[in-house]
Amino acid sequence: AFSTVETRTCLPGDPAVRGMQRWRAARTSTALLAVVGMPLSGRAGAGSGTREPSEEATARAAAFAASPAAPEYPDVLMEWLRTSMAEVRGGSFVGRALDAGTGVSSLRWMRTLPAESIVAVTASEGMKNDMNAALPPCPHTEVVVHNWCPSNALATVMRTSESPAASGLHLAHPNASATSADDETSGVFDTVLMDYLLGSIEYYAPFGETALMDALTDKVAPDGVLLFVGREPFPFPARLGEAGAQKFDSAPWAARIVLDTERLRDSAMLLSQQRHYREFPCEWVEEALRRRGFVVTAVETHPIAHSVSRVKRQIKWAEREASRIGDEGLRAAMLARAKGLRKAADACPELSVRGGFRFGGNYAIVATRAAACEGEGESCPAGTGVGLCAEAVAQIPFHGLGP
Repeated sequence: AFSTVETRTCLPGDPAVRGMQRWRAARTSTALLAVVGMPLSGRAGAGSGTREPSEEATARAAAFAASPAAPEYPDVLMEWLRTSMAEVRGGSFVGRALDAGTGVSSLRWMRTLPAESIVAVTASEGMKNDMNAALPPCPHTEVVVHNWCPSNALATVMRTSESPAASGLHLAHPNASATSADDETSGVFDTVLMDYLLGSIEYYAPFGETALMDALTDKVAPDGVLLFVGREPFPFPARLGEAGAQKFDSAPWAARIVLDTERLRDSAMLLSQQRHYREFPCEWVEEALRRRGFVVTAVETHPIAHSVSRVKRQIKWAEREASRIGDEGLRAAMLARAKGLRKAADACPELSVRGGFRFGGNYAIVATRAAACEGEGESCPAGTGVGLCAEAVAQIPFHGLGP
């Protein structure tokens, strides 16, 4: 009932499977550019005029990378982003950088890059304080409180330090103060990072995904680079109809524990009058970028390794949300279910193997702006070889969910 696609366990017909099949066929923009007959060397962001970081920025990044505050272990996707960005630019230039949904881990990584300056944005004063306490100060790095979706009247009131996500990927309530960050976040940036930001939008600013993508793609300089990290949604057996329950029951035990844990947390959030997180598939993000005049130059995926400790952290989050349920009977039932899942995680051999149980996947995207079209008549949409023009981007066939 479940099929494995590139070390990922998925339900047949799920959008995640289609996405993985697309990634397997084309992991970089080579296949996309071939559709419109454009050479890879003509992509936006590449070419002559390559810039390099200043000596000061290079030395500052190297010093931080060697310090105790640097990431203890390299993150596979983040290091892939570093390499891919350098390939697109033909060098290690980062320039003015924006960490659009910052947290301690993402800012740690950003500070290992030779950026001339970094603006790290959170909507939580508590997260800002936590980050300033966790990382040494740097005059070229500014952590600011800012709201990317100020007009969203449905936005959730921030709980700051009580936020269920420890990553600090926050979008604020419209009443949150953002005026102090206007100067820091104004203008455009050479490098924009969206690290697990989009998946939090439903919790903090419901239905704000379009506004968020508009706001942050507008922040990318004409020759800038957008770095995106997200998580593929887990498969949902019920979408297969009446056979969904049987297909779920035949899934590996570890997969059922992971799925039940996520759905217990989501249910608890709804029953405690909150909205839950909602992940977006890579296919959705790629099409959203294309519609905004961007070319996806590289895509990479990495399977999620689920261990007993990882699952228990998710169960603890579910318990925290369940404890907020007002109805005593419902609260007790949800907490009892969480206790049962914890016992199941301890007993599941698949979660105890070295390397964990691989299920689901995270993805990373590198995108650049399409070049302005300078051709006329029959020379369009290929332009004049300066880069892939917006008209050519529109001819790239994308199918699936629209942004």
